Amino acid sequence: MREEIAAAVVFLTRLIMKNEKLSREQVAEFSANLSAILGERFKNHWYLEDPTKGQAYRCIRINEAEPVDPVLVQAALNSGLTYKDLRLPTELTLWVDPADVCCRFGENKGSYCTLASFKDGSSDSSQGVLNIDEALQLEQQHKLSESLRLQPLLSAGTARRSSLRCKPVHCSVTTRGIKTGGSVLGSQTRAYHAKRWLHAAAPSGTSFIKYQYSTSTPHNPVDRLHWVRGVDLVKA
Repeated sequence: MREEIAAAVVFLTRLIMKNEKLSREQVAEFSANLSAILGERFKNHWYLEDPTKGQAYRCIRINEAEPVDPVLVQAALNSGLTYKDLRLPTELTLWVDPADVCCRFGENKGSYCTLASFKDGSSDSSQGVLNIDEALQLEQQHKLSESLRLQPLLSAGTARRSSLRCKPVHCSVTTRGIKTGGSVLGSQTRAYHAKRWLHAAAPSGTSFIKYQYSTSTPHNPVDRLHWVRGVDLVKA
């Protein structure tokens, strides 16, 4: 386990050394603190007979959904630094498994490489020869190509959402009908389209009460007993 942790720490140290504002002493202290934290963290999660077991727990990951890794944050704080001082890539995954240490720049189709392998009792380490600048450049190129590929889809989705926010008619719903511009809609077709807009523009899951659309002008209720004489009401 010590060899795998050392390979991971050397790799991460090379990354943070790209920040020229950090002194050698600060970098060395960060490396020592990170080694201690990883050793304590992996102590009960290291399975030689099944290297993939506990892989997610040992993984160090940074991406848009999880912009910081708690292990790196703790190592930085213990060294008197902030996470921003590390200036790590925005998308990076580091797997530290028994006999195998790998990394990936970017997500999905990002660059993947083996940093160290300790199989069959031999040591094959490449963290010292890995061209980090080239790997970071490939990551940026991949992100740019992905954004260009998805741009038409994003634009189409934005246009559709904008159209749903625009009202086709200026209307207000009443219990007696739909009014537009102060007058009740005189056409079942216009009422139908207004009703369709209400359901399309509302958030998902919104329930509507059923309104009765009227094509005639609202009128005040008629007193059906206005012809009955007062004396008849008394007799009744």
